[in-house]
Order: sequence, then structure tokens, then C-alpha cells
Amino acid sequence: MMRKRKIIGIIGLVLILVIVLFYVVRIRPMVKEYKKIAYDKLANIDEDTFAKLENTKVYGKNGELIGEVNSGSYQYKKISEISKYVQDGYIAVEDKNFKSHHGIDYLATVRAGIKLVLNRGKATQGGSTITQQLVKNSFLSQEKTFTRKIAEFFLAPEIEKMYTKPQIMEYYCNSNYYGNRCYGIGNAASYYFHKNADQLTLSEAALLVGLSNNPSRYDPVTNYNSSIRKRDRVLKHMLDAKVISKTQYQQAKNEKIEIAEYRKNVKPEGYQTSFAIYQATLELMKKNGFEFQYTFQDKEDEKQYKERYQEEYQKYFQKLRNGGYKLYTSFDQEYQKALQSSVDHNLRSFTKKKKGKYELQGAAVSIDNETGNIVAVVGGRGQNDQYNRGYLAIRQPGSSIKPLLDYTPAFDSGVYYPSKVIVDRKTSSGPSNADHSYSGSRTIRNAIIHSTNTVAWNVLQKIGVKNGLKYLTNLQFSNLSYLDNKNASAALGGFTHGVRVVDMAKGFATLENGGVYQDNSCIDKIMFKDHEVLKHKNTRKNVYSSASAYMITDCMKDAVKNGTGKNAQVKGQIIAGKTGTTNDYKDAWFCGYSRYYTTSVWVGCDDSKPMDNLTGSSYPSKIFSDYMTKVHKGKIKKDFKMPNTVYRKDGDLFSKDIDDTLHETVLENILKEQIKKAENAVEDFEAFTITDGESAYLLDDKYQKVCTAIEKVDDSTQKAKFRQRIEDHYDNLLEEQKKWKDAMETYVTQKEQQRIAENEKAEKEAVQKRQVYEQQQNIKLVKSYISRLDVMDTYDDTAEDIITKLQEALKKCEDYDTYDELNQKAEQAIERVRNLNSDTTTTESN
Repeated sequence: MMRKRKIIGIIGLVLILVIVLFYVVRIRPMVKEYKKIAYDKLANIDEDTFAKLENTKVYGKNGELIGEVNSGSYQYKKISEISKYVQDGYIAVEDKNFKSHHGIDYLATVRAGIKLVLNRGKATQGGSTITQQLVKNSFLSQEKTFTRKIAEFFLAPEIEKMYTKPQIMEYYCNSNYYGNRCYGIGNAASYYFHKNADQLTLSEAALLVGLSNNPSRYDPVTNYNSSIRKRDRVLKHMLDAKVISKTQYQQAKNEKIEIAEYRKNVKPEGYQTSFAIYQATLELMKKNGFEFQYTFQDKEDEKQYKERYQEEYQKYFQKLRNGGYKLYTSFDQEYQKALQSSVDHNLRSFTKKKKGKYELQGAAVSIDNETGNIVAVVGGRGQNDQYNRGYLAIRQPGSSIKPLLDYTPAFDSGVYYPSKVIVDRKTSSGPSNADHSYSGSRTIRNAIIHSTNTVAWNVLQKIGVKNGLKYLTNLQFSNLSYLDNKNASAALGGFTHGVRVVDMAKGFATLENGGVYQDNSCIDKIMFKDHEVLKHKNTRKNVYSSASAYMITDCMKDAVKNGTGKNAQVKGQIIAGKTGTTNDYKDAWFCGYSRYYTTSVWVGCDDSKPMDNLTGSSYPSKIFSDYMTKVHKGKIKKDFKMPNTVYRKDGDLFSKDIDDTLHETVLENILKEQIKKAENAVEDFEAFTITDGESAYLLDDKYQKVCTAIEKVDDSTQKAKFRQRIEDHYDNLLEEQKKWKDAMETYVTQKEQQRIAENEKAEKEAVQKRQVYEQQQNIKLVKSYISRLDVMDTYDDTAEDIITKLQEALKKCEDYDTYDELNQKAEQAIERVRNLNSDTTTTESN
């Protein structure tokens, strides 16, 4: 018994030491830092602090104001102008002890703190009072971090000292965001119900209280049923808190909510403005470390990424819309007018409307090839459509995807070149040509000129769908699905989801730029309250070889001269481009470029309704030609430069990177290498046996690896033979694995313990390294101030300022072994400098 108590005592002591160490290393520095932040912010607080910032503004390339993010007519409401139902709702749901606490609800904080520790600093449970949430909304980031909680902890009680409870509730209701550009309860009541904030019914008030908790999830415009379920939960909280009766509760639940979507004197955002907000959001995500992903292994991988993306996107998107930002862009207003005019003019004969919008729509994006910047974006016909199809519409690209996905990657393989002859024949598993005619064989150049489907299909089958998709990944196509990994229809533009106009523009701009992708959009810099937040840096990435990019350009020049792109010609300029038309004439495209500009154009109906005779060679090509003619006015004719990696032979183009005698053997060699690797993997798996817990545990990993190697073999017959070899052995191993279940579980436990021990060791080493580095930096800072004092020959305000900084820096070194030595040197330096004036005075009096 005594021994047991002794062990318990030792364990308790160790736990106390761990807690103390954690406080000293992690908590105490945070407390010091956030105390300072808290009181710095308190010094500048006034009532205006809790009102919304001015609108975010967007500027063109010449610095002119081209639009602003209208907050939806922000209305500040006094507490007397806010429904009592709203106030009671927030107290019941967010902060039951609001009227009695002094800024902090300690019991709730303890509960949340326990969760924070268990989740390694990530907030997963509430605990914040309304006062703390007001602090977060007005001063701090929206990130759920441990450090932010500390700042709230210090600021909230001070806010309670400065303002009354009604004032705090007033500020809180006016600082909340309710979705759909509605900031503050006044704007929300007006937009959703066309009412003043003091006229809200209990049911309406409960809906708004729930909405501000997660505006995107509970948006009654787009997620009506979710918003009603959330309203009902708020009402239940109010009933439990006894601020409403059972009768009121039931009546409010039964009330039919009608959403007004009312805006007064609100100017619609232009296409440039909405696109700038979108691009600025991505830039801020990138700056803050978000890792973008464009292809996915499976459904779960895609789902998890989209959830991460949406969470991060909404965070920065809301910040921008909350106001205070200035976005400086590359938009050229003359080009914008020209592109909008070309879309509107060429579709003017289609006057039929649906829900107030033209049924047949168009969108276009134009890029300056020299900078890679987007200079114009049109999201639809006319100026009053809030839906920006330039980046929001996801449509099937048809044959316009062939240069990016099929042919240029094929040229990169070295096996294919413009004059390469490919089979043009209808097969049972393959596609039909648009005109249902087949020549038996065609060159790739001829197939591009006439947009032959069978050739593009055969080419992508040979190089591999996954290989082609890698190029779209490098071009940052944002709507690829895991299902596209084996989607042969992608060769002709038949994607699971589709592509966007902006992605097609950037893809074709890459071809014009010698295969180099430029990560430019339209954002030059982002300012917040006149402080620079971000300056865009252009990054470049080689996607295609310069030889392949030139060869596809040369083929697409012929497509515009003599093929499907004839209507896209621009007088006095050389154009390369490709048409695209989907089945049943639902989507039509033209994407092309000159030496100066790249422009992609899409035409179709929002509901994917088929339109008679809607092809890429019709309206999209005419819009392209009309716009490009305008912006090339006065520019000299320029042809595309042939790189030195390309040579002409027998009237066609070839790449010097791979000798033409190797063209026929490259794919064969690739297949041989695939088979060799798969054979080695299969033999390794056949030799694998289970002899202990570790080998039993490794079975699934071994099996996945051999399957992956087999899957990479492009020969289906050989692939089937390999699979047949491993399946029987795998089934036997599965039976054997069952016998080793206990040993396997023991091994897993040991591995987990080993991992935990390694992590703890690594964490301790990291703490020690941080402490050593911090000590070195503090000592270095003290020595630098001493050195500055040592060279001074006069005592003045500057000297005294350095002395103050030296003394502050010295305080941080009080626990160091070198403190006494540093302190002595500091005192000597200070004494010497402060005596300089008295020495000078003595000399002068003599």
C-alpha cells in the first residue's frame, strides 16, 4: 500500500512539474504579450470603434476608383431601436449570465479551457461571453486560437468597466455579420424582412440570432430549411431560459417566415469588383499559408479539401467584405468597356429573359500576355447581373480543352508532333466526330484544324488521362474531381463538373507564354486602413516545354486561318485559338491569343438549355474577333517566336529535345519500364509472409503498394495477369493475418507508444532550442545597445532613449548566468554617457 501511495505521489509531482513547465514556457509569454495588446487597444477605444468600417474599394490599373463593396446600406441602431426578442435571444443562446457577470463567465471559460488543452489549443467549445465576442468582432482575428482567448480574457472586463450592459448589447448587435452583405442588426432586419430592427417578430428575431452564428450555413436565402431548424433551436433556448412562454414558443415555431431580400439604394457590384474580391480572398489565403489542391485521390480526399477551402475562403472573404480594404488591380477600363460591349452587341438578338435575366448568356476574360495580368472580366450580359460567370460558372469546355489536356501534353512526350498520323475511325468505346464522317487517319495538325474528336480521344488514351490531368493541375484548374482521374471523356471536354472561363484564359495564356504559367490574376496590392497588407509577387512555373507550346500554337494558327476558328480572325494580327462546342449545343467557346492578348469566351444558358446552332465558331468566335480588333487598334502585326528547341523538317515542326528517330519508341520504353516495376512489386509481394505482429500489420500496406504499381501499367492484358498472380496469395495472407490478431494489436500499441515518446522528445528539444535562441537574441540586443552607447560622444535625448531600451532589454536577462556581467557593462556605459555633458561643462568653464 505504501509503495502504491509513493508511486501515486511521484506521478502527481511529475504532473505538477509538467503543468508548471507548460505555464512558464507557453502560457506566461502569451499572457505578457496579450496584456500589452489589450491595454494598447483600450487606449484607443471610443463608440465609433464598434461601428462598421468604410466600404472596401477597388481601383483600376491607373489608380481610378472602379467599384466598392457595398455593405448593404449599413444602419447603426441604438438599443432602444433593437427588438427585445433579439436581445433576449442572444442572452439565452450565447451568454446566459450576461446581466450578472463582469465580462468573463468563469465556469464556461473553465469548460472551454479544458477542451482547448485536450485539442492542443484549438477552440471547439464555446465559453466566450457576449462581451468577449464583441472584443473578438471589433479588435481580434476570427481565428479560434488559444492566444486570442487570452486577449479576450483581459479586454472583456475592461470593456465592462467602460460601458453599461445595454451599451455592450447595442455594440454587439451592430457589429455582428448576418450574411448577404448585412452588417449589423439594422441592415439584417431591413434586408431579410423589410422591417426596422424594433419591429421584428419573435420568430424573425430568433432566425437572425441563429443566422449570425454561421451566416453561410444558415442563410435563409440559399439554405432556408437549415435556417428554420436553427431558428427553432434558438426558440427552445429562449423557452428554457424562461424569457418566452410555451404559447409564444409554439406560435413562433408555427410562423411562416417570408424572406424579402430588400435593398434600398444599393448599387450592384460590377464584374470587376466581385472578381477582385474573389482574387483578393485567394491572395490572403495564400499569404496565410493555405495549401491549394487541384486533384484528388478519392471522394474523401476531395470532400475534406473542399471543407477546408470553404472554411478558409469564407474567413477572408468576410474580412474583405467587412470593409476597410483598398484593392489595387490591373483592370483597364477601356478594355473592360470594349469586352462588355462585344459580349452585349453580339448577343443582342437574343432578347428572351428568365427571372429577369437574359436566357442566353456570355462571359469572357482577357489577359495581357506581357504581364500575365487580367485586364478585363465580363460575367454576363449588361451591368446589373450579380452573377459573375467569368469565375463562378462551371461549364463543359468541349473541344477547347484539347490543346491543354490532349495535344500539348502529347507533344511533351516526344512521341507526338503535328504531322504524326493518328487513326480517325469510330469505335464501340470511342466518340463520334461532330459531322459523323471519318477519314481513316489524320495528322494531328489536321485534327486540330477540323476539331476531330477521335484523334484527340486516341491521343489522350495513349498518354494517359492522369498524365493529361497533371497539366491542368499545374495550370491550377479549380474544379477537377477525383472521378476525372479515370474519365476518358475528359479528352473532349466531358468533365465531372466542368471548367471556368478564367481558368481557360490562364491556360491559353500559358501556351502563348512558351509553356510558362504566370501566377498573376488582377491583384497588384491590398491595403487595409492605408497599411499595405500584401504586394503581389508574380511567380512563374514551367508547365509545357517551349517546343510543345510553339507547335500547338502553330497548329491553332491554322485552325483560325482555315478551320473551325475562321470567325475569330483579327485583321492585321496573327491569331491562334480553338473552338469548343458541347453535345446538344449547350456550351460554346472560343479561346485564343495574339502576341499581345489572350481572351477566352463562353456562351450558353445558365440552366444548360440547348440552343440551336450554338457552336464555338459562331457567337464566341465573333465576340472574340470583335473585342480583339478593338484592343489591337494601332498595334503592329507580330508573329509568335519559334524557340531554338524547334526545327522544321519536310514542311512540319519537330522538337530538338528528343530526336525524331525516337518518336516511335518512347511510349514503348515507358510501357516496358511500367511492366518492369510492376513485376518487381508482384514478386516482392509473392515472397511476403506473415511471421509476427509487425508483418501482419504491414499486410495491407504491402497490398496497396503492389496494386498501385499494377495500376500504373497502361497495358490492360498485362495488368490483368499481374492481378491474377497477387489475388490468391492475398486471400491466403488474410486468413493467416487473423491468427496474429493479438500480436498485431500489441505491435500497433507499441508503435503508438514509440510515436508518442518521439513526439514528446522532439517537443522538449524544440522548447530548449527556442529558449536558447531567445536567450541569445536578448543578450545580443543588450550588447548592441551597450556598443551604441560606447561610441557616443554627447549626452542627449537619443542617448537617454537608448539607455531606456537597454534597461528594458536587460530586464529580460535577469535569470541568465551572464546577467551580472551584462549589468556591470551596462552600468559603466550608462555612467560614461551621462557624464559626458558635465565633463564638457567643466572644460568650457576652465
